[in-house]
Amino acid sequence: MSDLEKLMAAVDRVDVLDAAGRVIANPTRHMASAASVIKMAHAVELFWKAVVEADLLVRALDLPKTGEANSDAAREAAIELQSQEVRRILFTIYGGTNEPMENEHAAG
Repeated sequence: MSDLEKLMAAVDRVDVLDAAGRVIANPTRHMASAASVIKMAHAVELFWKAVVEADLLVRALDLPKTGEANSDAAREAAIELQSQEVRRILFTIYGGTNEPMENEHAAG
């Protein structure tokens, strides 16, 4: 196994929230391993992608209903597309499960 493969295997084992918590709790101690730093960088990238896609969803939701079939169909298509993309990203963030989203719906 190459050094890169070993590092990526270590990245897969990192709990990103735990690693971030250690850094936040004591930022002057360099407690983050290279694997933790990589995992946190991937998480930040994914979270930023979620924010961008959620912003596009909000913009689609803000499009006016015009009563004109083509315009309203385009609005609904944009909402559906962005909803699916946000759900896909959340699925990835939650580690391939919908459990947090399902729990929110059950509580509501």
